[in-house]
Parts: sequence; structure tokens; C-alpha cells
Amino acid sequence: MKIKPLNEDKITKDIKSEGFSIIRGFVDKNLCNKIVEDFVDSSTYKMRDTVGDGIIDSFLQLNPHVKSNILWSITFSKELISLGKKILNDPFYRELNKDLPNFCLNFSILRSSGKDKLNIHRDDRNPPYSGSETTYLQCALALDDSNRDNGCTFVVPGSHQYNVYAREENNKVVDVDIKVGDLLIYDGRLWHGAHGNLSGKRRLNYFFGYARWHCRPTYAFETFLPPEKLANLSLEEKILHGLHVRSKSSEDLNNDPYASQRGDINFVNKNYERLKRKLL
Repeated sequence: MKIKPLNEDKITKDIKSEGFSIIRGFVDKNLCNKIVEDFVDSSTYKMRDTVGDGIIDSFLQLNPHVKSNILWSITFSKELISLGKKILNDPFYRELNKDLPNFCLNFSILRSSGKDKLNIHRDDRNPPYSGSETTYLQCALALDDSNRDNGCTFVVPGSHQYNVYAREENNKVVDVDIKVGDLLIYDGRLWHGAHGNLSGKRRLNYFFGYARWHCRPTYAFETFLPPEKLANLSLEEKILHGLHVRSKSSEDLNNDPYASQRGDINFVNKNYERLKRKLL
């Protein structure tokens, strides 16, 4: 599958300074249209308001990468994994070879704005902090053209360096106008939201993100995998699904003289075999 090469130095510089970067034409439009065809009628979850208990009007599908070979290829593409290693890999993670990723896939969803606004929020689950190190690296792939009229994402440039929680007041927001196939990449600390979609038209994005190893995946992705995918995971895919950082049992610790929180390849493969016995 053809994916546009990434200028990692420029993207990293953009993210450090503004909190986000936009890659135009990252994925071919025909592939994006095929994704839409596969999922457009399959919204199965409801979305909670980011600042309250209410449910907002929104199309939402969780973990779509496990159902789509195209989304799987994008999510685990060598281009994005290479960028993730540059930004998220822990240099002190000695248990895995430095050529491997040691971060995890954190989440994946398909979302289309409904009539309700998505209030300003941060995706990073840590308390606010400034600094040059990113903990959550988020992505939004446009599957429809996205603009103010149909509920595009908006961001507060530079807000990833704010030492306070996100708030609605007195923000200088920038609308993220992106076309089908464009990719928005941003630091999880960046303040962002989405306008209400009052156009009556769909505005579908594939949102997915990666996080440092200690944050671990939001969902147990491996339990959603079709048997044929689970049976054929590569080493990188096992790691990105978090099999290197599952909580260790007493048996695991008895066999680990260093009692490390960080798993090595043997631990990855042990967890993989456990999963196959349980799920296949």
C-alpha cells in the first residue's frame, strides 16, 4: 500500500513548537474511500462529552484497525512506526533492541462530528506539564474533507506547553482544514476540540494514537483481533499491542531475577502464547 514518506525532522520540529503538524496527501484518496465504504453504516458506540456526563451526537466506532486491512496497514506502517520511535521510544528501555519500538498503540476510533460541539480538551492523561518530551502522539486521518461547516477539528497552537488543564475561555483557536488523505499529527497535550457539524453531511476521521510504554493501551486490542490476525502477528505488532508491558504475575516475577517492569522478547512471546491458548 502506497503511503507518503514522512519528513520526520520537520514533523518533530512542528510538534515541538506548535504542538501539531499536517501531512498533505499521506494516504491515497481511493483507499480512504474504501475505508468509508466498509464502515459508514457501522457506528456501534456512543461518545461522552469531554467535560461532562452527557452523550454527544457523534458517529463512533472503536478499534476499527482490527477489522480493516487498510487501517491495519496504516496504523502499523513503517513510516508512522519510525516516527513513533523517534518521538516516543524510551532510551532507557534496555530489555528490547533499540531498533524495535518500545511504545504502544494507545487507541483507534472512527469518528464523525454530529451537531454537538466537542469541547476543548487534552488527550494526554497526565497532569499538565511543559517540556520537550511527548508522551502521547495522536493522529487524525481525514476520510472526508474537513472544514468549519462540517465540524472540523480546531486546535490551540502551542497549548501543549501550558501548565494548566484545558479550558474554553480566551483561546486563540485555529481550524484544521484537511482534505481526504491528509494526516494531522499532534502532541496529546495539545488543547483541541471540534465544531458542531450543522451541514447535514458526514465528516469522518480515523483517530488513532501511540503512547510511551508505561501508559499502556487503552483497550485490550488483542482480544478484538480476528483469529487469522492474532495467529500471525509480527514481533513489532506484538509489541505495539502492548504484550511487552502487561502487568507481571507472581509466576513472571519468580522467573525474572531483576523484577523489571519492562518486558523483553521472551516476555513478549510468553504473553503471545498465553493469548493464543486462550483465544484461538
